Amino acid sequence: MLVRAEYVILYIDRLRRLGTPVDRELRRARLPTLIEEIDQQIESGKDRYEAVLDSAVSRMRPVVLAAATTILGLIPLLADVFFVNMSVTIMAGLGFASVLTLIVVPTLYAIFFRIKKNA
Repeated sequence: MLVRAEYVILYIDRLRRLGTPVDRELRRARLPTLIEEIDQQIESGKDRYEAVLDSAVSRMRPVVLAAATTILGLIPLLADVFFVNMSVTIMAGLGFASVLTLIVVPTLYAIFFRIKKNA
């Protein structure tokens, strides 16, 4: 039985599109946790600059471990022609989202709320 190339391309494209919502849900769960932790530390009386730094550092381990295990778990799918697009989408999205969560979000929080380092 011959499979037409158009059907294979549509199937691969559908798998790539499946990876995007999965990746979006994994990213969405991280940001409120970081911001809530910053707010809780500020409310507990900690210096605002130290609260942003400590929150980012304390969230680094769970974020990196969750992203790393998912990325490493998807590596075997890179060899499969049907799942390569989905796995690359999820892997790249998680890597980029980890950088956003650990570096960009605390920086933007400090900029928006005018948090400066106490000299």
